Amino acid sequence: MELQEVDYQYDQYGRLVYNSEFHLNHGKPYTQSDLEYLCKFWGFDEAKSLAFALGRPEHSLASKVNQDNLIGIKNRIIIGRRGSS
Repeated sequence: MELQEVDYQYDQYGRLVYNSEFHLNHGKPYTQSDLEYLCKFWGFDEAKSLAFALGRPEHSLASKVNQDNLIGIKNRIIIGRRGSS
């Protein structure tokens, strides 16, 4: 069996651009589960890993985090849990 060389495209920041083989959820609305996963792992795991796990381009994830200020929401939830014990 011979391996085929595949040429993927990357943006100027080294992120894989949209590819229908990997980004199956691109263009679809984020589910509550997607947002929870993104909040839970953003900053702890690489954006590339999150992109593959959620089936979306890295740029889309970064935009979502910035657009909805998900990190601020995540921090308030964590701080709220610590204060409620």
